[in-house]
Parts: sequence; structure tokens; C-alpha cells
Amino acid sequence: MNVAEWVIMVILATTLFIFLVVGIIAMIKLIQILNRVKKVSDAGAKIADTGAEIVDSVKTGVSSVIGQVAGGFASGYMNNRDKEDKSKKGK
Repeated sequence: MNVAEWVIMVILATTLFIFLVVGIIAMIKLIQILNRVKKVSDAGAKIADTGAEIVDSVKTGVSSVIGQVAGGFASGYMNNRDKEDKSKKGK
């Protein structure tokens, strides 16, 4: 091999070495970023689950309150109607 071939081979070997090192470092960083993204998405899922539980609790509480209010209104209405019917019959 003459000198020109050796120079080209050294340049190519060095370029390949640099490319491989940069590729390995890039893959390591990519894996680290993906792990962080996974942690963030897991935290977001936990927050969403907690939010859904809060909504269910509020919905249950509101529906029971509405049921009590409606029941109280209906029983009050029925009592008033019964009193009116009795007063009409008494006349």
C-alpha cells in the first residue's frame, strides 16, 4: 500500500470511530430522555386518575344533595297539597 491509501484508510477509520462514538452517546441520551418522558406520562396518568376520582366523588355528592333537595321539595309539595285537600274537604 502506498501512502495515499494509508491516509485514506486512517481518515475513514477515524471518521467511522467518531461516528460510532457520537451514535452511542446519542442513543444513551435518547434513552435517558425517553425514561424522563415515561416518568412524566406516568405522573400525568396518576393526576388524571385522581381527577377522575374527584369528579366521581363530586358527582356522587352533588347527585345525593340534589336528590335530598328534590325529595324535600316533593315532600313539602305533597304535604301542602294534602293540607289544602283537607281544608277543602273540611269546608
